[in-house]
Amino acid sequence: NKNLKLYIVGKIVEENYYQELLDIISKYKLENQVEFIPFLSNPYPLVKRVDALVSMSESEGLPGVVIESLILNTPTICTNSSIGIWEIMNNKDSYNKNLDVIVEVDKGIIIPNPTKVIECNMVENIKKSIDLILDNNERYKSNRFKFLDSVSDESIHSFYKILKEIM
Repeated sequence: NKNLKLYIVGKIVEENYYQELLDIISKYKLENQVEFIPFLSNPYPLVKRVDALVSMSESEGLPGVVIESLILNTPTICTNSSIGIWEIMNNKDSYNKNLDVIVEVDKGIIIPNPTKVIECNMVENIKKSIDLILDNNERYKSNRFKFLDSVSDESIHSFYKILKEIM
């Protein structure tokens, strides 16, 4: 869709990664649809304005940007980077660290982790997810952010295990 714009926000530390992004943008002829924004002191107006936020973390402890996006009632697409993502996104299913399909949840979509899929599948997963959100935007925006009513035993054990390792 030529009317879509992708904003990549944040400092890109690794030059190789930046070049990979540029190569992908070039490969898919997206030069006019992607804008790099290295730093925003207040990203909230942008997050509130966009149709969806995409978080591509491979691993995430506390996904602050996902939580902020949901609080701002912005539909969110995020990778399967942690059990916390499943709980924050109100997924009622058991956590599946080997997720290989797109999962629609109340506030957005969880996609397989980048380490689990090859580049073309990742791009296709993101495209399908964006299409789902654009086609059902009111559904996602009408599901106000809330945490699950209960926390799973698995989450509590995982959290306890992490605490023991830290201490």
